[in-house]
Amino acid sequence: MAGINDLKMHTARRGSSTISVFRQLISQGGIKFNFFGLGSVELKETDRTRIHDIIYEFDDRRAFYDALGDAIPSHMVESIRSAKQQINEIRRGIWANLWARGVVEQLLHDIGDFLTKIERQPLPRKFGDAGFDLFEKHACELRLRVWTAVAQLVVVCGEAVKPFHLPPEILKEASDAYRAAKS
Repeated sequence: MAGINDLKMHTARRGSSTISVFRQLISQGGIKFNFFGLGSVELKETDRTRIHDIIYEFDDRRAFYDALGDAIPSHMVESIRSAKQQINEIRRGIWANLWARGVVEQLLHDIGDFLTKIERQPLPRKFGDAGFDLFEKHACELRLRVWTAVAQLVVVCGEAVKPFHLPPEILKEASDAYRAAKS
């Protein structure tokens, strides 16, 4: 299981930790936990299978958990585009649980937002190229957003959908937010 600092390659060099970036994004409203209005969750098997398959798309792609993949941004972007396409296919159909569908829609929005941001500038070819720092910043933020949404799904849906690479710090924050929303 990867820790949250494993999501960013150059944490020590830059003097900031990924957990501090994560907490800053939460405090500024850049990452939100969406448990409000959520009553009891009874997932139909079709929804649980979809959620599992969607989470597997993130858990199986190094672009979402291994910052060393940033060394060649074009490979990371290709994997993220492919994941978005696969998730779009998996999510099709009628969902019994509208909250889970909303989380998946937010995931797709966040991926699209990342792709839009990085397409505004020429894509750097490798570490050290002009624009790599900005690319890496956007990639780290995407990873934090993705794993935050995944953590929400895991908290609500249970261990049956828990991925291997979910950072435990993010899962704890999501669990705490869920408990606070229920009380």
